[in-house]
Amino acid sequence: MEKNKIILLARDMTRGQVSGNYSAAESSDVLRQALIEVNGGSSKVDLKSMRRNKTEIFEILEEILPVIVQESMSQDTFLTNFMEERNVAAGDALSFAADDNSQFIVSEIADGIARPRRQRIPHKTNVTIPTAWHAVRMYEEWSRFMAGRIDWNELVDRVGRAFRERLYQDIFTAFSGISASTAGLNSTYVTSGSYSEEAILAIVDHVEAATGQRVVIVGTRPALRKCTSAVVADEAKSAYYNSGYYGKLAGVDMVAIRNVHIPGTDTFMFTDNVLYMMASGDKPIKLVREGDPWIDDRMEGNADKTIEYTYQEKYGVGLIVNSKMGKYTISA
Repeated sequence: MEKNKIILLARDMTRGQVSGNYSAAESSDVLRQALIEVNGGSSKVDLKSMRRNKTEIFEILEEILPVIVQESMSQDTFLTNFMEERNVAAGDALSFAADDNSQFIVSEIADGIARPRRQRIPHKTNVTIPTAWHAVRMYEEWSRFMAGRIDWNELVDRVGRAFRERLYQDIFTAFSGISASTAGLNSTYVTSGSYSEEAILAIVDHVEAATGQRVVIVGTRPALRKCTSAVVADEAKSAYYNSGYYGKLAGVDMVAIRNVHIPGTDTFMFTDNVLYMMASGDKPIKLVREGDPWIDDRMEGNADKTIEYTYQEKYGVGLIVNSKMGKYTISA
């Protein structure tokens, strides 16, 4: 199979759009056999085979993996509703224009910055999101796919999940910096207390009045489960049964954030007692991808001579809010 056809098949499989009457397992086997042919007829991923064939294999993967990452993000409701994604050529910088009525910016996130800085925007401002390399290492997953021990969907899920979780880490860093002292906000929009439907809806009303848009309540599923009403309709019970939380609070839609672990721990990143009130038409999370991704291989330090593959993308994440938003912390 030609390289371009392999890339097309892998992309279609990732998107669930394979033409013809082929099952997922059959398509995965066709793709595996095509990659084995590229690997000199061997299903074994080792130094000998990769020394001869890695250039063509890497060129294929560098076309496929970005699609895997992007499709993974497109299936996440929170990212779809609140994130704007742009692509720029290597060496270019993309500026976002903050409107005149912008109240605040929680600045771009970079490795090593524990909390984002805050600044007042007195007029229309161009904000540039700096980019940095982010990588995920693969060895076992790729070798197991080539050996037929996992299918393409499993490989796709593992790679996509790794990048999505890193993106959530960057987003959390931005959101954690929002407080009543953030420029443009005050205790009317950012407050805390025991669960109170009236207090939460008051913030919703303030954000709607300031933005002129409908507002949604955003939080983790455990946080949204704390939003209960005195009278629960059958439709709300059905939403709770299917989603784990009531879909609306007094008519206000709720959107769940998928929680992730802090790297190297079993501790959740997003706390389960914080609710955000955001204008539904605003996409404050900005993702900028720069240039083309690439793959590197290395064997140094591996006593068994196994090869690890590092897939790298250059991107940056920032939070730019053009209108007011709310935050309510539910005390224990």
